[in-house]
Amino acid sequence: MKPIFRLPIAIAVLHLWLAPVSTFAEDSGLTVSEPNLFSYQAPAGWTLQSNPNSQYKVACDIKNDAVEAMISVEIDTQAGALDAWCQQSLAKNKKLFSEVDMQVGDQKPFKTVSGANGIRVPITLTVNSNKIQFIDYFFEGKSDAKIAVTCSCPAESGDHYAPLFDAAIKTFVPN
Repeated sequence: MKPIFRLPIAIAVLHLWLAPVSTFAEDSGLTVSEPNLFSYQAPAGWTLQSNPNSQYKVACDIKNDAVEAMISVEIDTQAGALDAWCQQSLAKNKKLFSEVDMQVGDQKPFKTVSGANGIRVPITLTVNSNKIQFIDYFFEGKSDAKIAVTCSCPAESGDHYAPLFDAAIKTFVPN
């Protein structure tokens, strides 16, 4: 999936927070894995859920029968450096969402326990007075694969979820 579609998916996520969670959610067993692509440890107690806007299952924290926070993964194939792809992806999304308030924080290096080097970027998006906090983590995979891991939650819950997101993505292994 192209990185430019990452934020439209995030807006769809907002609708998931407002709607009841599907009864098809399954226990995550803590490990989220797509063979030959990636794996990571979801926070304890989270579930895996199919999302029609995502190629891969998303890890979700369910509260009061609704999705409160989620972790999703997208993979794109593009030659070149990770930093350049990250910049390009953020610029496209900023242009695409020029009519909403999108605040992009500072990019910081991020290293996983397995030694994968990535980039961590906090983003706040305000849509119709709803603030959503995202933390995007960008990694390189095999054969020019670029991986975006998007963690999202309501902005007012950001201080609670940011350490959980960082801990989960510290376990991320691009295969």
